Amino acid sequence: MSADDEWADHLVGERIRARRLSLDLTLRQLAARLGNGVTESQISRIEAGKGKPRGATLVCLAKAMRTTAIELATGRRGYCPFCGRGK
Repeated sequence: MSADDEWADHLVGERIRARRLSLDLTLRQLAARLGNGVTESQISRIEAGKGKPRGATLVCLAKAMRTTAIELATGRRGYCPFCGRGK
């Protein structure tokens, strides 16, 4: 994995963590909202930039936190065809 890929994973993790905290959710609460087998530990690794969410996991995270996968992945707002949300 290149340094650019590691940095991109880190930024995705930071955006996920920031969104979770803005909703005042614990890792446990977010994992419960997902209900698809993603554990607190996996979310923690993603937020720390040590793991990369698969596309389906990113969409589930976005839906659970009432945002879009595009916003979590890029930091940009807009319509997400995968989530069916956004402008």
